[in-house]
Amino acid sequence: MDGVRANPKKSKMDTSVRRSNLDQAKKIIKKSNNINKSKKENMLKGNSVLTNLLSIAVTALIVGGAIYAWQDKAKDDSLSKVQLDAKNVREGYERSLKNLENEKRKVASENDNLKTENDELKTTVDSVKGAVKNYSNEELGISFSYPALFESVNYEKSAGESGEKFSIKFSKNDNFHIAGVSAGYKGLEVSTSTEANFDNFIKIEKDKDEYMYYVSVQGEEVEYKLNPIEVIPFSGGEALLVDSKSFILEEEQLAVGIGQNLGAVLNTNKEGFSGMAMINSDFGQLSPDDFKAFLESIELK
Repeated sequence: MDGVRANPKKSKMDTSVRRSNLDQAKKIIKKSNNINKSKKENMLKGNSVLTNLLSIAVTALIVGGAIYAWQDKAKDDSLSKVQLDAKNVREGYERSLKNLENEKRKVASENDNLKTENDELKTTVDSVKGAVKNYSNEELGISFSYPALFESVNYEKSAGESGEKFSIKFSKNDNFHIAGVSAGYKGLEVSTSTEANFDNFIKIEKDKDEYMYYVSVQGEEVEYKLNPIEVIPFSGGEALLVDSKSFILEEEQLAVGIGQNLGAVLNTNKEGFSGMAMINSDFGQLSPDDFKAFLESIELK
């Protein structure tokens, strides 16, 4: 072939250039692959971190929500308990107030009833207090009016060693009685008393404005000067109101046993029992004024 001959040097150079370009291309591809791999790994790592962050955030939301819900429920429960306690306390106070009101109404009603009963009783007592009964005794020759509250009268006589003694007592007043003895009366009992028995009264005598009191002491008639508290006139005679200071004692005379009580003595028109002695030891049952009214009601027969 006579045509153009190939240049061996140029052919070698072209081959070398192609190889060099191929190597460069491989390096570029490898580098590109490495870069892509790195990016991929970084992307995977980034995705993993993001996933973890998202997981943490979701967990936090779930846990936080649960905690908030628990706290909110706890608050609701606590508030409900407080409200329930307050309601129970309020209802308890309301019940107590209602009970107090009921008790108040009950007490008020009872007080009204008691007041009514008291007023009725007072009216009854006042009406009965002013009521009197009449008593008459033919043997003593006397009659009188006495408070109806004393109810019945009991008249008794008893014989002594000598003479007789009488007594008038009232069924509803043991603190007021009437007594007297006949002349020369001597009791059956042996007396060791240092006082003359006020009930053993025989009679009174009057000389002008002076009064003498006669009492039986162991069958003997003993005389005492008498200074009465007051003279109470009644139909047919007079009664002498006396106490322990009314008796004027002579030397060696026994004190008259009237104690700290209020008494009265008067004469009758009878020979057997010529006098009557009365003693009142309870002014709550028979006041001094009522006692005087009793004496004023006496009539001799």
